[in-house]
Amino acid sequence: MPNGTGFSETASDLDGNGIADERYRLENSHYIDYLPLVAFKPPELVLPVANLSTNISEGHAPLSVQFTDLSENAASRSWDFENDGIIDSSDETPIHTYSVPGTCTVNLTASNENGKDSKLITITVKDENVKDIQPESETGTPGEDYVDTRGSQAEQSSGQEGISSIPGFEIIYGVFGLLVIFLYRGTGK
Repeated sequence: MPNGTGFSETASDLDGNGIADERYRLENSHYIDYLPLVAFKPPELVLPVANLSTNISEGHAPLSVQFTDLSENAASRSWDFENDGIIDSSDETPIHTYSVPGTCTVNLTASNENGKDSKLITITVKDENVKDIQPESETGTPGEDYVDTRGSQAEQSSGQEGISSIPGFEIIYGVFGLLVIFLYRGTGK
């Protein structure tokens, strides 16, 4: 029927073989079609949709980043952490460490039997986390140019630490303090 309500358009075909699941009796006749054809309805393709998250998107080198695959309808995934065409991981939650400063493009490709989808993000890697320490003022508060050496909470949680983690820092700081006391006493104040 031209309006799409005929038997071949409405009959069920659960096994998808193109033949109706029930026979068709011709109107006003004794004839029966035991293998009536039905309109072909191609199955809907379920394509993957690539998506991801990171615990941090910028920080100081060396920068360890945990990636999480949030893709939908994916049977597999491929991580390319430098977007250089070389697959670096197929894990669901890989960790990658960037040691060279710069902007890196990460490519996640999600795949299934029907196709592929990719998502790109950037990771910004800054120079090593080395900061200056300013002496305290007479009030016991940090000087005007004081820089916090503890790093941000995100840097601390990703293993990044400030200058106080350098081996021998306490000795150098102690020698500096003794020198200041010696010079202070030497001026006769």
